[in-house]
Amino acid sequence: MRATTKAIAVAALLAAGGWAYAAAPDTEAVEFYNTALGHYFVTASASEALGIDAGAAGPGWVRTGRSFQAWSTRSAAPADALGVCRFYSSGANSHFYTASADECLQLRGMEAAERAQTGGVKGWSYEGTAFFIEGPRSGQCPAGTTKVTRVYNNGFANGEGANHRFVDDADLQAMMVDQQWLAEGAAFCAKSKPTGTDADLPATTTSFDSVAGTWTGSAAWKAEAAGAETRARHDLSLTIAADGSLTGTGDGCAFTGQLTTGDGFRAFFRGTATATACTDAPFDGDYPRLRLQRFGDGTLMVRFQREDDVDGASTMNGDGNEVSIDGLLTNGTTPAPPPTPSPTIAGDWAGTVAWLAVQHMASGNIFERVSANQALALSISAAGAVTGSGFGCTVTGTLAMLPKKDGGDDARNGAGAFGGSITLAGCDQPLFDGTFAAARARSAGSARLVIDFERTATDATGSTRVQIVGTLQAAAAP
Repeated sequence: MRATTKAIAVAALLAAGGWAYAAAPDTEAVEFYNTALGHYFVTASASEALGIDAGAAGPGWVRTGRSFQAWSTRSAAPADALGVCRFYSSGANSHFYTASADECLQLRGMEAAERAQTGGVKGWSYEGTAFFIEGPRSGQCPAGTTKVTRVYNNGFANGEGANHRFVDDADLQAMMVDQQWLAEGAAFCAKSKPTGTDADLPATTTSFDSVAGTWTGSAAWKAEAAGAETRARHDLSLTIAADGSLTGTGDGCAFTGQLTTGDGFRAFFRGTATATACTDAPFDGDYPRLRLQRFGDGTLMVRFQREDDVDGASTMNGDGNEVSIDGLLTNGTTPAPPPTPSPTIAGDWAGTVAWLAVQHMASGNIFERVSANQALALSISAAGAVTGSGFGCTVTGTLAMLPKKDGGDDARNGAGAFGGSITLAGCDQPLFDGTFAAARARSAGSARLVIDFERTATDATGSTRVQIVGTLQAAAAP
């Protein structure tokens, strides 16, 4: 993905304009995955993230649901925060981030040498400072922060195109290493989020609505016994219920299993499974490690894994049997939620959304004064009363179901869409204080709520457009 340096320009404008930020992180680095390339990408710019959602970076990009907190400008960040250098390689079609000054200088030196020699750059090209974040000391992060580690797909060696991923979950890192990614140690120390342990929502052991449905696709089936390895591709189908129970088929196997935990992002899930009657006998048996990653609304990465100890000592000595099934499935047949006489969006919702403020001056100049990914939590009663908080704001208001307009845009005013007035007060950024008289929200299944709060104010100097837009998830009990 070829990205712009827009986030850097925004940071400069904010610093030049003297806009005051709270000491708390003012944005989140949001992660994307490309289903065609198999690459990961993060951005701390809310406007860039929305552009990727809209297809500006090309096809295949979906949000993984994961993010970590950061600061968008030097003036907003604490004194010990490090600037994160952002690079892009056209040869690898990938971005790279580092908070190490030495690593940044080394790559910039390599870029200068390549430009001098060839007149262009296919390696890593410097794009500026992406965001600011605290860094590890001797590989450790201070109290109150979460360690974000870097893993590498070894793409330079295997010809896949170099790509890195930044993860804040030890089990997720272990899964990436199982898939032949290389662990490169602590990269960042992200401020721990104020709700949950590592995310906007608490981890769950009972509610799996966000991954419920029927998922189908192709998988790589790998079995290794006594040093001999077999590989094949077969179809795989899984049906997951809201309580986490699952069934499935593939290569003649009948799968049963149970998800046991889901992280606060509702993006990474753990469980166990059993396969019986497989056409290829090595795949029969129990899988104590079943791990799923949900990307966007329609993509599920699946990994079944088992290591059988042969001699009672260790599988590391080469005599063990290792079996894995890795698939990328799509959800084309998710069961529709049961019909209700009156659609409702009542409940508790939480997630990370885009907070945007753009100023159009009478002179013709345009300034993007705020572009931040920030958490938002809403509670909506059955009668439509709204309370909540986010970005320092206190949220109040009401929403009511809108009539469907023939030929209209369902995303803003259609079946299941709600509208009303939402007021924000006490925001960290005063531009968001005020009333959004035409706020919109719509249900996107039983576990998601799409919100779009927008208003424009005009005076003699020009106009300011303020928007809060994104998707919240049902804040189910842990």
